[in-house]
Amino acid sequence: MSYTRSTRIATFGVGALLISALVLLSGCAIKVAPTGGPRDSVPAAINAVEPPSGITNFTASEIRIAFDDYIDRGIRNSITVLPTKRFTTAYAGDEITISFREALDSATTYSITIGTDWTDARGNRPLEAFSYIFSTGSRIDSGSISGRIVASNLQNAIVMCYPRADTLSASFTPINNKAPYIIPVGTSGSFSVKGLSDGLYRVIACRDENKNSMLDMNEDFTTAPFDLKITQAQSESLLLRLGKALDHEPPQVARVRVSTSSLMSVQFTESVAPVISWDSSIHLLRADGQRFIPAASWISPDARDVLLMRFASPLDSAAFTMQLQPRSVRDSAGTLNADTAVTKQLSWTTRVDTTRLRVLRIVPSDSAREVVPDTVIRVVFSDAVDTNDVRLSIWHQQLQGAIPVTTHWHSPVELQIRATQQRLPKTWYTTTLVPDGIQSIVGSVLSTDTIKYNMLTATRKAEPGIVNGKLIGMAQPPASARSMLLLLNAQGIVVASTPVDSSGAFTLNNAPPGEYTAEMFHDLNANGVFEYGDWRPFMYSEPWWPIRNKVLVRSRWTLDDVILTIGP
Repeated sequence: MSYTRSTRIATFGVGALLISALVLLSGCAIKVAPTGGPRDSVPAAINAVEPPSGITNFTASEIRIAFDDYIDRGIRNSITVLPTKRFTTAYAGDEITISFREALDSATTYSITIGTDWTDARGNRPLEAFSYIFSTGSRIDSGSISGRIVASNLQNAIVMCYPRADTLSASFTPINNKAPYIIPVGTSGSFSVKGLSDGLYRVIACRDENKNSMLDMNEDFTTAPFDLKITQAQSESLLLRLGKALDHEPPQVARVRVSTSSLMSVQFTESVAPVISWDSSIHLLRADGQRFIPAASWISPDARDVLLMRFASPLDSAAFTMQLQPRSVRDSAGTLNADTAVTKQLSWTTRVDTTRLRVLRIVPSDSAREVVPDTVIRVVFSDAVDTNDVRLSIWHQQLQGAIPVTTHWHSPVELQIRATQQRLPKTWYTTTLVPDGIQSIVGSVLSTDTIKYNMLTATRKAEPGIVNGKLIGMAQPPASARSMLLLLNAQGIVVASTPVDSSGAFTLNNAPPGEYTAEMFHDLNANGVFEYGDWRPFMYSEPWWPIRNKVLVRSRWTLDDVILTIGP
């Protein structure tokens, strides 16, 4: 807006000046970030784009995008240009300008995506990503790949598309191959990759925790169950289940520490267990070649990746070599350590060990309530016990008398007490431990003080139920596979599963009582477990579908004619 300044303004009165000011202000709207009033929870939306989306023969060097509200500067980190080109952004409160820093390819369809990892001035986050399409040629490739990702956590989730999937090598892995097309997933789980030509595409999704637009080995991951074909700009919608990345990395020794003259620890990169025994997995070598086997080895009760090794007497040499045997340790996924021995040079210490043997804790804790009646009592000690000579009296009783128990040394530091007679529900039980001769490997004697603790059992253990029913809308699996129905609790843990026959009929036997969500998948490898796919070697996921209904299981009841419907 423009106006001519009056030369007679000095002759106006004060009132006229005020009126003129009001007219000027009403004629020129000045935008300010709104304040006060109830909180606006509607996210900012795009209301203008210049040039418009869908333009062909694009020759501009920048694109301006205007919003209907003020936005946060962080939006610039949510912008993606595909195929990839370098660009810069300029921020102006309620609009941004995207400028290309390098020449665009000729006769190419481009898409600009603004993801969901940004907010407006009120902190509202958009529900879906926004895509802008243009072409430097005379036509726009209008093919797209759309779908939805299901996951317990969609933060930083991305979808990666690899064109010409039929030309990808057998050794292909997304770990070291960046996709030409990468799109962030909206908070609703939906996604759409636009501006694609006809052809075959490999689709992979992951939760990009470090935001490097690549799949890393520890990131949640899934693949489409097949390479997706776009024909005449049309393709099948995808429904993908994001899951925990498969662990391919073998356990490794991270650190070795000599604590005292008779105690050392070995920390691994993850939780481990011996293939046969710790004695055959790991040992010390002295310079003269003499081999030293610890008197006791155990995984720390407080750190499942730490192995503690106690020697019966102090070692008198200044230097040792620790040796971990090939393929002698496995992680929680069953992956074995390296095929070659691992050695670590150690400087020993003369520090005297002063560890005193005592009871660290008893699980369940004293006066615990709602204890499951068949719970095993665990007594955890501060050091390795000489389990060859233990004298300990145990009474486990309630008001009507004692019940028999058995004991088992789960490790040199953990004694387990198991009742051989069913405990009553809602009953107080007292466990009395009277040590008469318990000592550690290095001779520390446990106090002979009597230990008493109590626990209250829970109500009667809920007995499982049976559910008979039928799945509606089920896709038939390949001839060599079967359909599987899964029940999942609120934490997403599978609590029951059963095959589904070709008519959709199923029977869930011995299902724990409760209300559950349900899923179905085609068990292509017949292992009963849904496979999210793999990245080394590459493997497709198994086809998967959510089920609309909740499944109710009643204790000791048989529910018949339960109808479950496939669909989001």
